[in-house]
Amino acid sequence: MTERIISSARHRAIDLRAEHIPVPNDLDDPQRIHRGAEHYQAMCVGCHLAPGIEESELREGMYPRPPALAEHGIHDPKGAYWVIKHGIKMSGMPAWGKSHDEQSLWDMVALLSALPSLSESDWQALLGDSDRPPTGHDHGSSGHGGAGHHH
Repeated sequence: MTERIISSARHRAIDLRAEHIPVPNDLDDPQRIHRGAEHYQAMCVGCHLAPGIEESELREGMYPRPPALAEHGIHDPKGAYWVIKHGIKMSGMPAWGKSHDEQSLWDMVALLSALPSLSESDWQALLGDSDRPPTGHDHGSSGHGGAGHHH
């Protein structure tokens, strides 16, 4: 019951803060989705998974457990943008707004909008040659239970 109350309050707070954020009209652009996939692969897969990606040690140890975005996707682009930019205190969700520009943040939202409709082969095709995090941009896939959170 407590968890449900906290979750409801968190969702309401995000909705209020995101209410007036203008949403780009090109979130379905394939290039935007591709760029979002590159960011997501580098920074998000360890916690939020992707098509064909199994549970990670990092994700299993988190409480509350991060949503499996490949299954659930997002329901509100404004709210997703706000969460990606500002993070969620006391949840393990980092704020990416200090290290990423507006375009990159919206690229990630574009990917999240498309993610539930992607199969494992779609995901791999979308990544192409970018299936490994770029050098110096490891956010938990280091094999040390997520201890490698570098930039």
